[in-house]
Amino acid sequence: VHGELIRIGETVLAKRQFADVKYELSMTEDALEDHILSHNDVVKGVYEGGFKTWECANDLVNYLSAINGLEGMQVLELGCGTGIPGLYLMKRGCQVDFQDYNHQVLEWITLPNVLLNSQDWQEDEFEAELDLTQTQSKFYSGDWSFVNQVLEHQYDIILTSETIYERQNHEPLFRCIQSSLKPGGRCYIAAKQIYFGCTGTLNQFIQTIKELDPEGRVETVFSHQETVTREI
Repeated sequence: VHGELIRIGETVLAKRQFADVKYELSMTEDALEDHILSHNDVVKGVYEGGFKTWECANDLVNYLSAINGLEGMQVLELGCGTGIPGLYLMKRGCQVDFQDYNHQVLEWITLPNVLLNSQDWQEDEFEAELDLTQTQSKFYSGDWSFVNQVLEHQYDIILTSETIYERQNHEPLFRCIQSSLKPGGRCYIAAKQIYFGCTGTLNQFIQTIKELDPEGRVETVFSHQETVTREI
């Protein structure tokens, strides 16, 4: 595959080039091909935007980079897409598993990214042979109600970014977080306050948490004020 280095603050990660993904898609008859090649960000119930790295994923990397003592923890990234936050913690010595709605996203972008980050690269762009033996990560595809039934253990940390844009998914997402998090564990949710053209907002998701788990604790640890506020 063709890869490239990306820089998020002082963090350097490797990822598969999107042009390489699109080329592979163009050679298949996969149902996602038309949506990806026509630049659709999300197609409800078909494609959930996983080939694109969204702004809040970068926010999450920058925030996590300031936290000490994360090494060795078991981590799950929900709605991972390109998996940038999970990749960062993997590079810091965590055991990271990944979940996305689309198995094609896991196969064509998440898994290659995991394997690319098992090596050190010196050039900004490079070509690599992938070795499937170089990862202990597990990969889960499907919606959160299904994934909640097949996850094999609980995690110290759960990451998710840009996943609360549809209100109907708020309860399944929170139920998955709730059952997959170890007692005393932490979940970092990176999201925009509102998503234009979508039904979910961050305030609605927080309200869902409070309704389903009145004893749960919700804390805003990061806020970036732009046209649309982004928070963690």
